[in-house]
Order: sequence, then structure tokens, then C-alpha cells
Amino acid sequence: MALSDINPELSSTPPDTDRWFQFRDDVDRALDLYTPVRSDDDTDDDTAEILRVFVQELPKAGQLALMAEILFLKTNDKKLRQLRNFLVDSLLGPVRAAGRKNPNVPITLSTYPEAAIVASSGNEQQKLKKECLRRDGRRCPITGFWDREYATSTPRPVLPVGAKSEGTECAHILPFALRKFDSDNSQDVENKAAVWWALYRYFPALQGQIDAGTINQHGNVLTMSINFHHEFDNYNVTLRPTGTHPRIVL
Repeated sequence: MALSDINPELSSTPPDTDRWFQFRDDVDRALDLYTPVRSDDDTDDDTAEILRVFVQELPKAGQLALMAEILFLKTNDKKLRQLRNFLVDSLLGPVRAAGRKNPNVPITLSTYPEAAIVASSGNEQQKLKKECLRRDGRRCPITGFWDREYATSTPRPVLPVGAKSEGTECAHILPFALRKFDSDNSQDVENKAAVWWALYRYFPALQGQIDAGTINQHGNVLTMSINFHHEFDNYNVTLRPTGTHPRIVL
């Protein structure tokens, strides 16, 4: 689902932050009035619930962009359903399925020129893992498990009493798969462009900080113990920034 399929005006600049509280009340009322739309697969319509979750969890600038869209479409239940599908397909879907399948977001690159991406390789992955392992103190900063290769190296490092070790991996926050695409597959290129467009619209602080060519940067990776990385990739755990020490919580 392309955002342009809903209405091209939605790609305009988000509203001023001073209107946040007014928008939030108006959005709650609009979603209270939403009438479920029957889908082709006859599944329950969770549009109002999904949109409320996005409004709650997005950063404030992203909330404003989404709330403006909801209010613009509030009298058109079908379009609100399409907006729900766009958010899931372009944000949740590709992040969860990165590396396994492409998100179903049929758009054209001309719609989102700022999201155009370039092909690259993962040859520096091992180098990045070593650098981040060193940055993170040779351990997973979440579980506290030491990197097993380091813990069993020679000469044997002195670790705290009772310290546990496990294999570690370099875990990307924005998936590494968003950096790669099949240049011979126009749909793959368009899908990845749609994801980047959505990331920049709903997480505008990312603009200028990360893109397909810089996704392999230190700020986008954490050292994770293998088991925790598996749980993280499968959405069994989430991390939230706190702004204090420790800077993330489960």
C-alpha cells in the first residue's frame, strides 16, 4: 500500500508541535467513530487499535504526522484502513521479515525521491562486530553475558566471580537487509524505498543520521548474546530509551 494511494497531500510537512494536545483529543474521537471495514480475507478489522498504538509509540514528530493523516481521512473508513495497512507494511512488516521477504508496498521511486537507495555489500560486517564488541566492553550490554570467544581466549581474562559467557552477535536495530536490494528487481527497489520514506516521515530525527548506505554504523548496532538476539529479532522483547542510566530498559 502506497501512501500516495491514500492521498498525495499526506506527504506535506507535519503540523506544528503546539497543536499536539488538540490533535490527540481529535484523533481519539475520530477513531471512536471508525466503522470496521470488511476485508477480502474476512479478518477482524483492527484499524482503530493499530492506529492508536502507532500514535502512542511513535516519537512526537511522528505522532503529529500520523495524527494529521488520521484527521484528514477521518470521514473515510476505507482510507483509514489503507493507512493502517501502509504503516504495517512499511514499518512493522519489513523490520520483522527483513532478509526473508519483501514488504508489500507497491510504489514508484518517483513518489519518494529522497528515499532512493544504493546497493552495497556486507564485507565489513566482521570488522563492525569486532569494533562494537570492543565498544560494549566485550559483553552483551543487555544480558551482561561476556563474549565467549573473549572469555576463553589466551591469556585468560580476569572476569567477575560468577560471570557467564555466551556467543555474541552484532545486532542491527534497523535491519541490515534494508541496505541490500536486487537491482534487477524493480519491486524490491521500490519496496525498500517505501520503507525508508516511512522511517523518515514517522521518525524524522533519522534524516541525515542514517540511510541505506550508512546502516552499518556503530550507532545502529549492539552486541547481543545469541539467544537474546534471537528473541529480539522475533519481537519477544523490546528496548525502550530512558534518557538516564541505564539508557535502555526491557
